[in-house]
Amino acid sequence: MTQPKIAEKTPIKVTLEKGKMYAFCTCGYSSKQPFCDGSHREDAPDFKSHKFEAEKDGDVWLCQCKQTQNQPFCDGAHKDLLMKKINLADLIPMDIFIGHEPIKIDLVYAQKNHPHNIFNTALYHDKARLWAHKNIAAITLLTARKLNKSHGYILEIQDCLRTTNSQQAMQETEIVKANPQWCEEPDRLLAPPGAGGHPRAMAIDVSLIDAAENIVDMGTPFDTMTEQSHRNYEGFSKTILENRKHLENSFSQSAARLNHPFLPLPSEWWDFRFPPEFTKQIEPLSDADLPPQMQMTDKIDNNIPNFPQEHFDKLAQEIINIVNENI
Repeated sequence: MTQPKIAEKTPIKVTLEKGKMYAFCTCGYSSKQPFCDGSHREDAPDFKSHKFEAEKDGDVWLCQCKQTQNQPFCDGAHKDLLMKKINLADLIPMDIFIGHEPIKIDLVYAQKNHPHNIFNTALYHDKARLWAHKNIAAITLLTARKLNKSHGYILEIQDCLRTTNSQQAMQETEIVKANPQWCEEPDRLLAPPGAGGHPRAMAIDVSLIDAAENIVDMGTPFDTMTEQSHRNYEGFSKTILENRKHLENSFSQSAARLNHPFLPLPSEWWDFRFPPEFTKQIEPLSDADLPPQMQMTDKIDNNIPNFPQEHFDKLAQEIINIVNENI
C-alpha cells in the first residue's frame, strides 16, 4: 500500500455525539478533514475510510497526519513530523581540508563522463562543491586520520550534500527509468526527493586510495547498484571483506568517539550516515534553501547571501580542533 498524504502535522479537536457513526479519512486527501469525503476513490484507491461510532458525547483529538496507530485518534505520531531546519552556517566545503588532512575529493556527479557516474549526466553544475554538515565532517576527518595512520590510506570522498533538486534529477535519468526496481520498496536503492541523509548533508560516500595511489579493492566501485554492494555480501575474497570491514569499523569508532549516532548503510559499502530516526527530524535542503555558493544542481537567485571565506576558515578550525582532541 502507498503512504497516506499528511493532511496536517497537528491533530484537530472535534466534538462527537454519542452513538453517531463517523467516517475518518485515512488517505489524507479529503477536503473535509479529519473526515472522509470520498477522495480516496480517485486519489488513493488503496485506502478506504475508517468507520467508527462515538462512545460518548464530548471533544476528542483526531489525527490529521495519518500516521497514528490508534485510528482515528491522535497518538502523538505527528511529533516525529515536525522537522527542524538545518543551520546553513554548519555546512562546510570539504575541499577546504585538502592539503591538511588525508582526504581527496572526487565529486562524481558533477562529471557527466566520470567512469563511476552511472547516471551518465552531470547531476551537479560545474561549480558545485562537496558540502558536509560539520558533524559528518568531523567524523570523516577523524576516520581519515585513523586509516592514514594504520594503513597509509587516503580517504576519497565522492558525495555528501545532494539537494532535493539533485535527487529529482537523478530520478529522471534514463538508467533509473530503465530500472524502476531501484525505486521500489522494500529493497529501494534510491531515496525519493527529500528522503535520507544526503539532502541534509548528513550522508557521505567514500572509497580508499593506498600509499601508491591505487584504489583499494572493495569488490565493486562506488555506486554499483548490485547485490555485491551490500555489506552482508560474502562472495568476495578475505582481503576485500577485510577492506570493507576496516573502513566500516573506522567510521563507526570515530562516530562513537564523537558521540554521534551513525549508520553504515546496509545496501552500500561506501555510504555512512546519521540514522533515519535522527535525519527524519530535520528538513531536507533544496537549492532554493541555499546561498548560491552551496547550490548543487539549479542555480537560483534567491537573495540568500553567501558566507564569507572567513566563516569557513573559522568553522574548519573548529572541526580540526575537535578531531585533534579525539584522535
